[in-house]
Amino acid sequence: MRESIRLPAAPSSPRRARLFVDEVLHRWRRDGAIERTALIASELVTNAVRHARTDVVVHLEGRDDAVYLEVHDRGRGKPRFLDQSPDTPGGLGLPIVEALASSWGVSRDGAAGKAVWAEVRG
Repeated sequence: MRESIRLPAAPSSPRRARLFVDEVLHRWRRDGAIERTALIASELVTNAVRHARTDVVVHLEGRDDAVYLEVHDRGRGKPRFLDQSPDTPGGLGLPIVEALASSWGVSRDGAAGKAVWAEVRG
């Protein structure tokens, strides 16, 4: 099982990503992974829209005991943890991903761009 959606670099895209994850995982009967996967998708799409400023493609793949999520963008920068001081807005996306995912990482996506992926068990 694999499904994808292409989203523009727009403020509405994180919400659209959450709705996509919710709808697909309900259909796949992966209810135990919906909340975590939807939040991870939202954070990764937010990062792509904010930092890469390109359209994104969200892929979901159902595996035996996990859901595999990829967010592709055409940005060249590698995601990194930001200062998390109370006075700095934002910067919590990757710590949220790290806390909710069984594993996650970044891979190059051809000549330009990258894919940030996360695996969620359940």
